[in-house]
Amino acid sequence: MPRLHVPDIWTLDRSTAEQLADATTRLAAAVKRAVNPDGLNVIQSNGSAASQTVFHLHIYLVPRWEGDPIGHIWPPESNYSEKEKDDAWEALRVECRKTSNSRARRAHPLKKIGGSTSTSSRQSSLACPLRHQARRGGCCQLRRPPMGSR
Repeated sequence: MPRLHVPDIWTLDRSTAEQLADATTRLAAAVKRAVNPDGLNVIQSNGSAASQTVFHLHIYLVPRWEGDPIGHIWPPESNYSEKEKDDAWEALRVECRKTSNSRARRAHPLKKIGGSTSTSSRQSSLACPLRHQARRGGCCQLRRPPMGSR
């Protein structure tokens, strides 16, 4: 496990993130085998608004059982309007497109075909950061979940 100081997920480099994800899934499997919980919360908080109290990136694996005293960790409802939710999802789609487009430009430079520059092969191979195949205009899978979804 890396011992590098990383304050939050926003400063985490890709290689360390991959190691952290691998360690998290291995430990989750060990928790399942060791104590056989009914469920498992994987919690990672960033910033004081998200209840981060130790400003060093870390992940909690919390084994859960039906009826345990922890209860639900998500509030039943939010007071965000549908417009606020839609605006947030649109802003996220825009950012994912930016990330996808810059990665695609690095991985798939424009090709010259018959004296002209072709973007069709590059556009069809774009993928969003969530590794979904992209369509023209952005990620095909990034949609706001229906009301009540978490």
